[in-house]
Amino acid sequence: MKKLILHIGRHKTGTTSVQRFLAANADVLAARGVCYPMSGRGSDHPESNAADVDAHHRLAQIFTMGNTRDAEAIERLRQSFLTETHAFDTVIVSSEVFQNVERFHELRKFFEGFYIVAVGYLREYASYVASAYAQEIKTSARCEDVVAFERTFGLRLDQFLWMWNLVSNETRWRLYDPEFLKNRDVVADFLDVTGLDIAWTAAGSGENVSWSGNLLGFKRIANVCGLHPRIDRNALDTLAASDKRFSGPIRIAGEIQDAWRASNNCNNILRSLFGPIPLHDFSRAKEMFDWNTFEQETRTIIDAQAQDHLADMRIVMLTARARS
Repeated sequence: MKKLILHIGRHKTGTTSVQRFLAANADVLAARGVCYPMSGRGSDHPESNAADVDAHHRLAQIFTMGNTRDAEAIERLRQSFLTETHAFDTVIVSSEVFQNVERFHELRKFFEGFYIVAVGYLREYASYVASAYAQEIKTSARCEDVVAFERTFGLRLDQFLWMWNLVSNETRWRLYDPEFLKNRDVVADFLDVTGLDIAWTAAGSGENVSWSGNLLGFKRIANVCGLHPRIDRNALDTLAASDKRFSGPIRIAGEIQDAWRASNNCNNILRSLFGPIPLHDFSRAKEMFDWNTFEQETRTIIDAQAQDHLADMRIVMLTARARS
């Protein structure tokens, strides 16, 4: 029986790095009898970006409740997938969208004949919420504060694990924390846990850059002003990657972290899987709004974007002045 390594996320656990590595090394994998197929790559989501071409989001979206594809389109994709993978004993499919799957019976039908090995990375609760919040502000028009975001986060890790343990032939759960990853790197860890024999060095992994500090504050105000579509995300990703003022974790007060960890059973489940887990303190991370430097750093942020955005971006600065 063919083996299907199904990398199911979760999101904010280095999935972009893994997907870029697999896509860039598809020929190397193929020479070793492993297929990272083109079928199902990309995304139908309106907020998709260039990195999505490396991931199987389009395939995973079939099995979510929001899927609008008809049965014929799904079957065409399945036949394309089977044709592309028929000569290989091992197939890898990767998308964090699999964390949102609800149509598990359709997933089993699509991958009928495959021995499914689900590989999932899990994250400590407060760290997960903070990172997911920053990602939502960065990639969408949402503008609530982080406390309001956590109230609607809705993580039910017990249900997630139960369903994937049920639908898969085998599951391999990993804790997304440097102390638990092979060589402190998620790509090296993924290759190790899946038994893939490919050389890997961490340099140039192409991870999804996390925005922080006044850059994230700038984007939140832009969202409040209805300017999300006018933000040049690629330019600001480049800025965040090159300037440490604008990347990294965001500050969360210690009492808020404690309340989050007490309100959700995520960390208890992680301890049952991995033993003691690190609880990182985000109370000294970067403030989303540092008013002492906000105006100066906002000019840097505005300058990093296309010139035709300048009028809109000045609205953000004026709004920030009014709120400070």
